[in-house]
Amino acid sequence: MRKYVFLLCLLSVMSLQSLSAQQIDMDQVYAEREFRFGVRAFHRGEYNKALLSLESSLSLKEDFPLAQSWLARTYYRNGFTSTAIDMWSRMLENQREIMSAAMEQMVGTLKYRRELPEEPAEGPKFVEFEEIEGMQDEVRVFKRPTAVHPNSSGGFYAVSFATNEVLEFSANGGLIRSLRGGLEGLNHPFDIVANRDQGVFITEFAGDRIVHCTFTGRVLNRFGETGTGAGQLLGPQFITDDKDGYIYVTDQGNRRVAKFDYEGNFILSFGRRTAEFEGLRQPTGILAHNDFIYVADKNRAAIDVFDESGNYLDTFRSKFMEQPEGLSLYGPQQLMIADEDQVLRLELDSRTFSPLSMPDGRRVKILSACRDENDNLLIADFNQNRVSLQADFSRMYSGLFVRINQVSADQFPKVYLDVTVQRRSGEPFVGLEGSNFFITEDRYPVEEAVLEYSVDNLESAEITFMVEGSSAMRRSVEGIGQAASGIAESLLPNGSINVVRAAEQPVLQLEGGQERDTVRSAALTGGFSENWKFDQGLRLAAAPLITGGDRRAIVFFSTGTLPQNAFDSYELIHILDYLRNNNISFYCVTMNGDGSLAPELAYLCEKSGGSHLYLYNPSGVSPLVRRILGRNSGRYILSYTSTRNSDFGRAYLPVETQVSIFGRSGRGEIGYFGPPE
Repeated sequence: MRKYVFLLCLLSVMSLQSLSAQQIDMDQVYAEREFRFGVRAFHRGEYNKALLSLESSLSLKEDFPLAQSWLARTYYRNGFTSTAIDMWSRMLENQREIMSAAMEQMVGTLKYRRELPEEPAEGPKFVEFEEIEGMQDEVRVFKRPTAVHPNSSGGFYAVSFATNEVLEFSANGGLIRSLRGGLEGLNHPFDIVANRDQGVFITEFAGDRIVHCTFTGRVLNRFGETGTGAGQLLGPQFITDDKDGYIYVTDQGNRRVAKFDYEGNFILSFGRRTAEFEGLRQPTGILAHNDFIYVADKNRAAIDVFDESGNYLDTFRSKFMEQPEGLSLYGPQQLMIADEDQVLRLELDSRTFSPLSMPDGRRVKILSACRDENDNLLIADFNQNRVSLQADFSRMYSGLFVRINQVSADQFPKVYLDVTVQRRSGEPFVGLEGSNFFITEDRYPVEEAVLEYSVDNLESAEITFMVEGSSAMRRSVEGIGQAASGIAESLLPNGSINVVRAAEQPVLQLEGGQERDTVRSAALTGGFSENWKFDQGLRLAAAPLITGGDRRAIVFFSTGTLPQNAFDSYELIHILDYLRNNNISFYCVTMNGDGSLAPELAYLCEKSGGSHLYLYNPSGVSPLVRRILGRNSGRYILSYTSTRNSDFGRAYLPVETQVSIFGRSGRGEIGYFGPPE
């Protein structure tokens, strides 16, 4: 009898163990299924759904490092950066053997950004990392460079004085094109200014003229002539333009500055001796900035300040400055000065001078220096016949931050990657080419990877109008319609517009609007309430943009004020991180009487890369559209054909992207599932 009881007990234990093992197996199956749901939801931009699925996956299988990492990734993209950093950091402490070097670098970069001070304790120290010589392999590329000027794509223009051309180089230092001035040619060009809307203006030192041409070199106009009279020039050198549509040229032979409009009409000249001003003797570099005109005088070793009407205001001098030539902007309140054999920085507020780049022992003659879109220092060395590319030593070897935002595998095996490349401090890295990217799948190189396009080169944008639904906004209905119509007319049809009313319950009124009247009607639709929700409205406004391939922006039509409950659901820092982590910029159009703006709104505009303007300013809303289309994000769309087996959408497929340029590199990793079949 005891024998039978013992056998029954043994069979019961074995049965329970079998059931337990089966349950464990089923939990693993369900965990992996929820993981697939979460990854697919992430790549669709549905972060809340992704969070639910990934949390469910981990509840079924706690020891699932891949799901843990994806949960942190989803929190990051959902705006909870600190939570994501904490999760990744714990994984690095406890599971370092399964964490990749790229993941460790990413966490280190995000921590660095959190601790980054607004201003570094010590000034930058620039060192050369590349030089472009005028003679390469016995081929003359350029001779006697007089000026360098950044383009919007991370490259630059170099003015070749002796070969009568302006050369445009890419961010990789490759020659893109030569501007030669059409059939008539250029007569010893000296300086250049490039305007996104107007094209390029080039001074002809020996021709006593200014040439206006397109970015591809087609001449539109020539103006100015030899002489000493109004609108005439003698040896024009440096050139600048202001925000109001005027250009300023240092007319060295006549010891003055000449002002023209973009069509070439002479406006005025200034710089002569007056009771308050000793007069320009050898005007060289010039810069228009914040309603002021800064003019370098090589003979007097001075930087003179005028207003836009030519009235003398001030003079900067320093024992460090000897023969100033080219001027450019270094920071919002900082000028950069090419000073014979060095480059100086002038702090306008404190009136202090400091060196940025010092001579290296060669007999140099620096006529021009500027910063490019990737924060490199470019120096035109007239004597050594070269352009020097320099970077701040503290950031030179810090690497790049590479993030694969989304993977689109709907057309598998054709795969598309949305990749963001930034400097370590968070600014976009622009101008990369296909040769800068190296894609692997699970560490195996893919074949025929293609850079489809850079988002920063697009002349289109996907934006959301977010309309404040407050009772006070009821008085601005006419302004809402005016702003919606004006922006839509400038942006469409090369883009799309969504409309969200930030009411008590925020509502998506329109998605993917393509017609001006439709957009205007949607912006005017909806009620007003004292209990409108800013934070929820903004999250809803961002949602349709997250997987868009164009430039992304939210334009908030506002009274300029916020309610006390503006951040009850989401904190300000979470809102900002949600925007930044998804490459969305925030702009405000205020419709109140004085154009004032709540500090939280100003903060979101500044930190997300956007800006704000008053609807009823003389320029209207057109500057805002230019800012949206001119803002760089560092996003690139790549494609390749996968050779991996998707197992009918069940296999997890890792993909990696390596980015390299001039010794700086970074790596991003992610994974995806093929479409279910």
